Amino acid sequence: MKETLKYKGFYGSMEFSLEDECLVGEVLFVQSKIIFIGDTIAELKQAFEEAVDSYLDHCEAKKIEPEKPLSGTFNVRISPDLHKKLSIQAFEDECTLNSCVANAIQFYLEHYKLELQRQELAHNLKTASFELTSNVVRIHELYTSSRIDSLTMVSSYGSAKPLTPSKHS
Repeated sequence: MKETLKYKGFYGSMEFSLEDECLVGEVLFVQSKIIFIGDTIAELKQAFEEAVDSYLDHCEAKKIEPEKPLSGTFNVRISPDLHKKLSIQAFEDECTLNSCVANAIQFYLEHYKLELQRQELAHNLKTASFELTSNVVRIHELYTSSRIDSLTMVSSYGSAKPLTPSKHS
């Protein structure tokens, strides 16, 4: 999953340029091509904020409306069969095609996040279970080897007294 920078309602990308050996970003979801660079993440964040401020200052000076990132309108290309099924479903549900698509996208996003969280939890449980099993096996091996060592000492040296803590300790 990619991380994005956020500032004043604008979003910025973050990438590493091998060619230039620096971090490079672009203001996302606007028609204007706005690029920013930095040598560190802190510098890249600062350059992003300066790029957004500069863009807004430019728009104000030229008395033009800044582009709004993600206006809420986009085209979706789907097969005619899927378009037909969706139109029928929207009609039967007494809603518009747009609201039907919006609901489907909302459902997808909510369940996608839940699925990612479920996968992460399953991974964490497997890791914890593996670590617990490994620790139990290690304890068993230590216990078994220490018993064998104790038994070997007893048979080699005759009777052995178990060590008990001293009252003076």
